Amino acid sequence: VAGWGRCYTTFTTSAGMYIIGFARSILVLTSSTRSRIEKFNQKLQAKLETIRQNEVRYFEHRVEDADVVVVGFGTAGRVAQTAVKQARARGLRVGLFRPISLYPFPEKRLAEIAAKVRGFLVVEMNAGQMVEDVRLAVNGRVPVKFYGRMGGVVPLPDEVVEEIRRMPKDE
Repeated sequence: VAGWGRCYTTFTTSAGMYIIGFARSILVLTSSTRSRIEKFNQKLQAKLETIRQNEVRYFEHRVEDADVVVVGFGTAGRVAQTAVKQARARGLRVGLFRPISLYPFPEKRLAEIAAKVRGFLVVEMNAGQMVEDVRLAVNGRVPVKFYGRMGGVVPLPDEVVEEIRRMPKDE
């Protein structure tokens, strides 16, 4: 098995030692060491759960009566906010959800919104790194469409409005 550019093997001895052999060195973990590592990782998982419960940050605009919610972060989120205002001026019921913290991702709130809207449009300045997080949060309840620009190209509000207009009317 290759790892970190070196070959290694693993096996457990009859004395309960877990041995990892690297190219020129051997790391021996006793069962008590493994137990301490596991307890440390459990402590980290508890800390991460506390962070998930208390540190999720996001901004919402006009989501309460929206049919479609545009999701964007950073610069794309600001562009999306302008696009939502323009779409509202054209009579479209559109809202904005802008994650401020990407970890922990605001999946719980997006799931709640998914129960009230007919779709999401994710706007990004990349190939779609956040769209998968939105899809996981929505869990197939409504369509999640993607609009992305790459190479430093900033999407224009008019482009986003056009993508909003292309969203399915009835799902």
